[in-house]
Amino acid sequence: FDTWPEQIAKPIAREVLNVLTVQRSDLLTYGVLLAAFFASNGIEALRTSLNRAYRVSETRGIIHRRVQ
Repeated sequence: FDTWPEQIAKPIAREVLNVLTVQRSDLLTYGVLLAAFFASNGIEALRTSLNRAYRVSETRGIIHRRVQ
């Protein structure tokens, strides 16, 4: 932030410091849940593309696929 004007750098630096120093366990919980959700979407997309590539029909239900 050394090259930025002080009126811009000071508030941004204060917020960055606040984010890095204040502990918030609720954000960690949301982050873990979102990471699991998006990882599940990635695995499901990979599974779908492999099924299409090998011309295989999925016989399992959506809940069973997501949990597995």
